[in-house]
This record gives sequence, C-alpha cells and structure tokens, in this order.
Amino acid sequence: MLQLAVTDAKKVHNIDELLAKGHAIVCYYCYSTVARERLHKCQCQLEKPQQELLPMVATRWNSEYVMLSRLVEQQAPVSADLGASLTVDCFTTKEWKQAAEIVNVLIKPIEEATRELCHENIPTLPTKIPLLNGIEYVINSHIKEMQDKNGVFFCKVPTESCKVSFSFVSQC
Repeated sequence: MLQLAVTDAKKVHNIDELLAKGHAIVCYYCYSTVARERLHKCQCQLEKPQQELLPMVATRWNSEYVMLSRLVEQQAPVSADLGASLTVDCFTTKEWKQAAEIVNVLIKPIEEATRELCHENIPTLPTKIPLLNGIEYVINSHIKEMQDKNGVFFCKVPTESCKVSFSFVSQC
C-alpha cells in the first residue's frame, strides 16, 4: 500500500519523465567504460566517493529511490562530466532540485518504512501506526519548508493516498 502511494504521486506529476532521464544518464555511465572513467576522474577531482551509478530495475520496488539518491549524491561530478559531453542530456537545475525533493520527501521515508515492515522475525503490527504517523509527520514538515507550490502538491498526494489506503488505522 505504501508503494501505491508513491505510484499515485508519480502519476500526478509526471515523475516518470524525470526517472527516464535519470535512467538514461545512469545507463550512459553503465555501458560506456570511457564515460565511467571520466566520471571517476571527476569524482576524484571534486573529492566525492568513487561510487558507481545504479540503474533502476522494473522488478525492484526501491530501485527508483536507489538510482535517484545516488544521482543526487553524485550531482557535482555528473554535472561536471555531462556539461562537457554532448552525448546525454544532464538534469537541469530545476530537475536536480526536483530529484532531491523526491528522494528526501517522498521515497526515502516510505522506503525506510517499507523495509522496517518487511522484517520476518520481528512482529510488525505494533509498528504500523507509528510508522504511518512518522511518514505523515516527515512529509508535512517538508511541506511547511517548501515554497514551490508544485512540490507541496506533490507531497500531499502520497499523504492523502496513505490516509485512504490505511483508513482502518484512524479507527484504532
């Protein structure tokens, strides 16, 4: 149900376009050893950790988070390398900001909550209400900080989706 909240938010704001562009950037570095070496040089020059970019995989629910978070983490080296390259379009400043908001506001809290709820040896029922309240608190605190009205609307979609999907929680 938590992943459906992310899916609902992606549909409302055409996040798929941003994800597709991010995936194209990552694939460029995955399939080209020359580009990967240039990226590693940029990472060294900018004193960033030498980490590979990770592509999203259709069958892994958290791969969008992993891909975007690594891209945001490596924003400076990727921008520096792609700025000199005409092969692949880099994110614009607005797209980098949007990617960071998606990671921090939406996907990270839901991904962490999903991972917490997937334990096999720990009873998870008592943790569901606090986790859902925590997600709502994190998203609402980001909404208060944002000045971008599209970002605010983007954050409200998963919150409303969670309220509908987990309506039984309010009855407890």
